[in-house]
Amino acid sequence: KKEPGNFGLGWIGAFNTLKPIPALRQRKLNAELANGRLAMVAILAMFFQNGTFGTTGPEMWAIELPEYANTVGDFIPKNLA
Repeated sequence: KKEPGNFGLGWIGAFNTLKPIPALRQRKLNAELANGRLAMVAILAMFFQNGTFGTTGPEMWAIELPEYANTVGDFIPKNLA
């Protein structure tokens, strides 16, 4: 019986053309779990920061953004045009 989510495609969908090494597979699965947990903690911390301080951006750290930072499609500063 296969594991949930294991569709038998192998590493990066190589259709099991690579030799299966159980120790390497276990290490990669553990790394994937650890990175996923770290990403979940990071996004929750950003949500908490946004709810507490109202921002997670550079405004919180008093970094002045260039005048063209929030424009869409116009990347030429106004004083140069």
